[in-house]
Amino acid sequence: MLRDGTICPINSPDASPVVLTRKNNDLPPDSPEAYRFAIDYRKLNAITKYPRYPLPVIDDLLTNIPHTNVMSTLDLRSGYFQLAISPKGHRKNSVYHSQWHFCIPTHAFWSFWGGT
Repeated sequence: MLRDGTICPINSPDASPVVLTRKNNDLPPDSPEAYRFAIDYRKLNAITKYPRYPLPVIDDLLTNIPHTNVMSTLDLRSGYFQLAISPKGHRKNSVYHSQWHFCIPTHAFWSFWGGT
């Protein structure tokens, strides 16, 4: 992940812990494929201010579609790892394990903001 730029070194006091959880795949415990990389974002999520947007009325959407000039989709080859986070957000999206601190400069599927 470090070599391909998915994570980068950072010095931040606001980091979330990395945890390895055991997968239910019957592999021996000494196999790296027996574990899943996860980040515990509970403290960050506890202080996050969630945006509130009302859901559109489906009937209004269906009525307005014929009058639309442009429609688009976003197709991501590498999932959320293509959506950049602003540099000031790197500190909040940082993780630590032992003595190492890293930031994830793109949205990760496991963060709250990854799906927005």
